[in-house]
Amino acid sequence: MTKYLFTFTAGHTGTTYLADLFKANFPEFDTYHELFTTDSWGINTPEISDIHEFNNYGNTRKVKDFWHRKFSFVKDSKAPWYIETSHVNGKAGLIENIWNLRTETHVVHLTRASSKIMQSFHNRFDFMNIGNAWMWYLDWDYSRNLVNPKPFLEQFKGMEIHGWRLWYIIEMEARAAHYKKHYTNIIWHTIDINDLNDKKKVQSFFKELGLKKHLKDIILPKNENKSEIGMPLGDDVKEKILNFLGDYAKGTFGNTKQFRLNTE
Repeated sequence: MTKYLFTFTAGHTGTTYLADLFKANFPEFDTYHELFTTDSWGINTPEISDIHEFNNYGNTRKVKDFWHRKFSFVKDSKAPWYIETSHVNGKAGLIENIWNLRTETHVVHLTRASSKIMQSFHNRFDFMNIGNAWMWYLDWDYSRNLVNPKPFLEQFKGMEIHGWRLWYIIEMEARAAHYKKHYTNIIWHTIDINDLNDKKKVQSFFKELGLKKHLKDIILPKNENKSEIGMPLGDDVKEKILNFLGDYAKGTFGNTKQFRLNTE
């Protein structure tokens, strides 16, 4: 039977690299990064309305119908593994509906230093408008969010876009912790993207998945997302982000001990 692997991540964490890693080392697998074609929305990839529905009302009939269509496509795979690394799926009810695959299913919680994710958002002008956030990320006004956005608004007054970006990263970490605690039918793997640039750590990751690969045979793909600083965040912004994360982790703005904060 085909085994399945998806990701749960904030994005800008190396999902393209992860897909390329599997493609390079296991070409016999059905591996996709993102399924974005003119006819994929609402069938292979959630529409904005699916994301809105899930984040405001939960796993409704509309959301379940999307996953029924999605998994009909996924189940057509005859490969040993079906792998999809898109970060959008996790924000539209992937975890709540993944049981429908009814076989061995893995989810990779892919992490990256918060400062690097923030720099990547900044480079690509993410969160500059609500449409961008609805399409790829999260609105901090969604009714089912776990993390209170108010402290982020208050601490980043005058530069709220940075507060929105940082809140989103923390929200995704909180959701990951919640899912790991309550969805134990899934085989979870947590790995930082930096570790996947080390052949020994890649070999260990493959071993977790039950995949054998000699160290000398492991192929590391070209890293396409290095968050090169085309438009620096600025030292004042970086300092504010790190100070805020440090205070947040200590519980100054609420109990956050249930999930890990990557404050590098």
